[in-house]
Amino acid sequence: MALLPDILERLRSKWAPVLDAPEAVRLQICFTPLMRDGRVVSEPTESFRADAEYFYPASTVKLLAAVCVLRRVRELRQQGGPWAGFTLDTPLAYFPENAEPITRDETNLDGGTLTLRHCIRRALIVSENPPHNRLYEFLGHAEMNRELRRLGFEGCVINHRLDDVRTPEEQRTTPRIVASLGSGEKIEVPKRVGSVLEYPAGVARTLVGSGYFKEGTRVEGPMDFAAPGAEKNRVRLSDLHGLVCRLAAMPSRDAHERAAAALGVLPEDLAFLQECMTILPRESVNPRYDPAMYPDDYVKPMMAGVRSVEARAAVTNKLGWAYGFVTDAALVHATSAGVGGKGSSAFALTFTMWACAKGVLGNDDYEYETMAKPFATDLARAAWEAVTRG
Repeated sequence: MALLPDILERLRSKWAPVLDAPEAVRLQICFTPLMRDGRVVSEPTESFRADAEYFYPASTVKLLAAVCVLRRVRELRQQGGPWAGFTLDTPLAYFPENAEPITRDETNLDGGTLTLRHCIRRALIVSENPPHNRLYEFLGHAEMNRELRRLGFEGCVINHRLDDVRTPEEQRTTPRIVASLGSGEKIEVPKRVGSVLEYPAGVARTLVGSGYFKEGTRVEGPMDFAAPGAEKNRVRLSDLHGLVCRLAAMPSRDAHERAAAALGVLPEDLAFLQECMTILPRESVNPRYDPAMYPDDYVKPMMAGVRSVEARAAVTNKLGWAYGFVTDAALVHATSAGVGGKGSSAFALTFTMWACAKGVLGNDDYEYETMAKPFATDLARAAWEAVTRG
């Protein structure tokens, strides 16, 4: 039985203007039931305008980078030689050209070392940009995109860092990196320069808005996210949703191991990824986050919706927002007996929306708090009610 029409109908009393003109806000939704009353269910993904047009993925690409890094480290270790001693906790030093070396991470309470594990934590728990950029640089531009193709993301293009203004060629250039193994041996990753990656044919509506700001100056006319040679990051919503479904907690150790193998990561790395996407900022032991700056719903707008009807609920997700676009790819676990207990319900829910009523990009005048995030809250609550109450 299809549930997404029921979910949308539950939203109609408040969100009719959005649902009646979804193209205006570039609304796209994917929904997959995963568990009902403690039973794993196998039901097809339902969608509403999924992949209908371009959306800017913003920080959701941090999840892609984290998965690619976990896959890459596993493969490097399997190569043997010096890489056999490399781990997510190996200290790293980055040597960008014409800039100071990056050799430490003072937020790491374990000695201030710069490691891939700590970068993944920071990128996923509160969505920090610099640690994501270190993950991107470790992978390399061409290598990250190649890894995404291997994952089946044929329509995905990652061309740049986040919140780091550079020329297109500089964005595709990643610095020399030195890893210091416990044995005292060092491994060097050379500087790499990737080639221009264009969008695949058929990506619709890549011109966004009626104006935008560039270096403080307003430019009239839409912003071209597919400008030749300077294409912005691009991900299909269906691919992002499919990845989140693959990260769902499994009911047994064997099932968890099979899910990890299918994703190309170690079982303990899949568990680590799930933890980073689930814990609240105040629950993080390393790094530590101030709850006043990072409240529980800082990167989890769906959580308030589910917890308004189910106090014991968890959201495993990756949220992104920029240029007026808000995208959330989430696994919602809801149960009356604690997450994963008897009576559990779970579903995957991914949506994107453009909340920019004035149509001008780059001036931070967006309706994140008054439109997109409240919509996410109501969408999650409606989905939970549809799954659990029918």
